[in-house]
Amino acid sequence: MDRAFQRTAILTNHLHQSSPSSPAQTPSLFSNACLNYCPPELSENYAFDTKEMRKLLDSHHLEEQDWLFGMMRQSKLFNPKVRGAKVFVSPDFNQSMEQQREMTMKRIEYFLEKGVFKGWLTEKGEEIELRKFACFKVLSIFDHSIATKLGVHVFLWGGAIQIFGTKHHHDKWLRDIENFMVKGSFAMTELGHGSNVRGVETVQHMIQTLGSLSLILLVNQLRNIGLVGLPKDADGNVCPNIRIVDCGLKIGLNGVDNGRICSIEDPDQRFAAFMAPLIVGRVNIAVSAVYQSKVGLAIAIRYVLTRWAFSLRPNEPEVLLLDYPSHQRRLLPLVAKTCAMSFAANYLKMLYVKRTPQSNKTIHIVSSSFKATFTWNNMQILQECREACGGQGLKERDLLNRFVVDVSQHKAKGESMERASIMSYQLGKDLGRAFSDQAIFQTFVEVEVTMAAGSLKDVLGKLRSLYALICLEDAAFLRYGYFSVDNAAAMRREISKICSELQPHALAIVSSFYIPDAFLSPIAFNWIDANSWTSV
Repeated sequence: MDRAFQRTAILTNHLHQSSPSSPAQTPSLFSNACLNYCPPELSENYAFDTKEMRKLLDSHHLEEQDWLFGMMRQSKLFNPKVRGAKVFVSPDFNQSMEQQREMTMKRIEYFLEKGVFKGWLTEKGEEIELRKFACFKVLSIFDHSIATKLGVHVFLWGGAIQIFGTKHHHDKWLRDIENFMVKGSFAMTELGHGSNVRGVETVQHMIQTLGSLSLILLVNQLRNIGLVGLPKDADGNVCPNIRIVDCGLKIGLNGVDNGRICSIEDPDQRFAAFMAPLIVGRVNIAVSAVYQSKVGLAIAIRYVLTRWAFSLRPNEPEVLLLDYPSHQRRLLPLVAKTCAMSFAANYLKMLYVKRTPQSNKTIHIVSSSFKATFTWNNMQILQECREACGGQGLKERDLLNRFVVDVSQHKAKGESMERASIMSYQLGKDLGRAFSDQAIFQTFVEVEVTMAAGSLKDVLGKLRSLYALICLEDAAFLRYGYFSVDNAAAMRREISKICSELQPHALAIVSSFYIPDAFLSPIAFNWIDANSWTSV
C-alpha cells in the first residue's frame, strides 16, 4: 500500500505546478527531472578500446562495411527521416506490396551502380567470399527484402550455376547474373513439403531448346534435378504453357517476389534441392541473425542508460533503468550471448570459405546448428529488448512440467524410463541446444586466449563467464539431474553478480558493434525530442 502511495506521489510531482499569483492566471504544466535526456557518453567511461573489440567481433572487411553503411545514408532511396535532430533510414512498410517491390529493385540497382556486387559470382577465393559476407550482413540490417532477394538471386540461383555448371555455363551466365542482366529464382518447396526437400513431388520436363527463356534446368551426377530461373521471356512476359501465381503479402518481405510455378506439362523426373547452394544461405542467415541482435541490443542499452523510473524514497531522484538488477539480468546476459554468437559466426564463415570435400559434412552440421540456434536467440533477444524499452512482459512456459507430462505419457504405456526419454521431443531439442552452446562457447574461448592481458581481456572474461552460466542455467541441467536446486540458486546469484560488474561496460560493448546511428532507432538517442510534436 505504501508503494502505491509512493507512485501516486511521483505522478503528482510530474503534474506539480506553482500556485497562481491571481485567480485569473492560468497555471501551466512543466516537466519533472525524469523527463530529461543526457547522452550516456557523458557519464559512461570506456575501460577498453572499442575499435579493438570491434576487430574481434566483426573480424574482417570493416572498411567495406562502413563504406556500405555510408552509401546507404547518403541516398534518398533509403527513406531518410529526421527524428530528434538525427537522420534515420528504414524501409517504408506502409507502402503497397507493389511499391515495396519496386523500391527493392531500385535499391539493388543503386548498389549495382556503386559496384557493391562486383566479383560476387565472377571471382573466386577467400577474399571475395568474406567480402560478400560482410556486405550481405550490412544489407540485411536495413531490409529483409533486399537480403532475401539477393540471397535467392546470387547465392541460390547464381550459386547453382557456379556449383553445377561447367566453364561453358560460367562464361555464359555468371557475369550477366552478377549484373542482374539475367534475373533468377530458386524453386525448392511446394505445399506439403518445405523442410523435407527430399519429399518434394514436383517434377519438370527437360526443355531442350531454351531460346530466350531465362529458365535453366541442371542435373547433377546422381538422379536429382533442380529448377532455377524465371519462366519469362526477354520482355518479361510469362512463357507459353506456364502459369505463375503470386503468394501475396508477407510480413516484412513484401519487397520479394514470392510465387508459385504450376501447370507444367509432361514432367518425367523428381525434383530435389540443390543442397550445396543452400549451405551458404544457412551461413548468411546465421550471420545476419547475430547482426540484427546487435541492433536490438544497441538500441535497448542506449535507451535504458538514459531512462529513469521510480525513486527509492519519496521526493528522491528516480533510478536509471540499467541500475535496476532486474534490467541488468534481462539485457546483459543477452549482450554476452550476442558477443559469443559473433565469435561463432566468424568461425562458421572461415569454416565455409576454407571448405574442402572432406569438411563438407562438418560445415553442413555446424551451419544447420548455428542457423537454428542464432535465429532462436535472435527472436528472444529482440523480444526482450522490446520489452525492456517499455513493452508488456510475457509469461514463460513451464518447460519442465511439459517434459514431465511427456515422459509420463510414454511410461503410462508400459515403456521404460530410458525409452520414454529417448522418445521425448524435449530430449532431442536439449541435445541439439547443448551441442550448439558448447560449440559457441569453444569459439569464445579460442578468441579470448589470443588476447594480451588488459582491460579488454578482463571484460571478455566476464562476458565468457556470463555466457557459460546462462547456458548452464538452462532447465535441462536440472531436468536430467546434473545440478541440484542449490546449484541452480548459486548460479543465479553469480549471474547477478557478473551482470552488476558488466553494467559499467554496457555502453562500451554495444558501441563496439559500430552500427551507425542512422540504422538504430530514435529512442536510442534523444527520445524526448524524437517524440516531440515537431517530430511525430
